[in-house]
Amino acid sequence: RTLDGGALQPVLLGEPGVGKSSIVATLARVVRGDVARVSPVRHELSLPKDLLRRRIILVTVPDMLSGALYVNHLEHKLKLIVANCQKSGTILFLDNVASFTGAGSSTPDPDSDVANLLVPFLSRGALRVIATATPEDWMVVGRLRPAFARLFTPIRVPETTPEETTAVLTARAHDWSQRYRVRFCPGALPEAL
Repeated sequence: RTLDGGALQPVLLGEPGVGKSSIVATLARVVRGDVARVSPVRHELSLPKDLLRRRIILVTVPDMLSGALYVNHLEHKLKLIVANCQKSGTILFLDNVASFTGAGSSTPDPDSDVANLLVPFLSRGALRVIATATPEDWMVVGRLRPAFARLFTPIRVPETTPEETTAVLTARAHDWSQRYRVRFCPGALPEAL
């Protein structure tokens, strides 16, 4: 619900390895229309129609900083990125959003890092993003860049249970056996946990 025009941007919070980035990659496939490959464990997918006309692309700190020697270059580059996102309906995926705090600032001035440069675009709805972070990193973001953190709504991503993991592995086993030309012995998947 947070992606369909709400004021806040979603930030997926979870421990390393719980699948935060995989959730966004799956959402990108759904938005792209590749629903058949999304989930072997079938779920009803109901997405806002506005979301189905968008693209989701990963943007990293090096992507933002490449070619930007000075803060004004970075600001100009961000304006171009925002203009392109608005024109094409793109949602930016900021994986490990904590890395954007302090990035691009060659001085201790907190106003010149990528996170604070994104605040005006996010606050007026000119840019849509999905972010990921660990709970510890998100607390640091909230302490260092409170204006940036207030623009996000945290969504907890819990670790899957062994039963859920086994169900997903079992459902994917057929695809993997065809793709990699291997066979899984009965009981091998639960033992893999």
